Amino acid sequence: MKQILMLSLLVFSTAILAQAPVEERTVTQKMHTQTQQKADYARKEKDKFAERVHQAEQDLKDAQRAHTAAEKQYEAAKQRSAAAQKTLEKTQADLKQAEARAVQTETEAEQAWRK
Repeated sequence: MKQILMLSLLVFSTAILAQAPVEERTVTQKMHTQTQQKADYARKEKDKFAERVHQAEQDLKDAQRAHTAAEKQYEAAKQRSAAAQKTLEKTQADLKQAEARAVQTETEAEQAWRK
C-alpha cells in the first residue's frame, strides 16, 4: 500500500509540476549555494571595478605627465618668443640708427659735392 501511495504521489507531483509556471518549476538551490554564488558575483564585480579604478588612476597619471611636459614646452616656447621679441626690438632700433646714419651720410655727401 505504501508503495502504491508513493508511486501515485510521484506521478501526480510530476504532473502538477509540469503544469506549474516556469518560476515554480525551477529547482531551488540550497541557501549556502545561493549565498556563495552571490558572494562570487560580488567579488568579481569588486575586482572588475577595482581594475577600472586602477586603469583610471593610471590614465590620470599619464595625463598629468603629458600636461607637465606640455607646460614645460609652453614655457620654453614662451621664453624663445620673449627672446625673439627682444631681438626684434633691438634689430629695429639698430635699423632706425642705420637709416639715420645713412641719411646723415647722404646729406654730408651732397654737401661735399656742392663745395
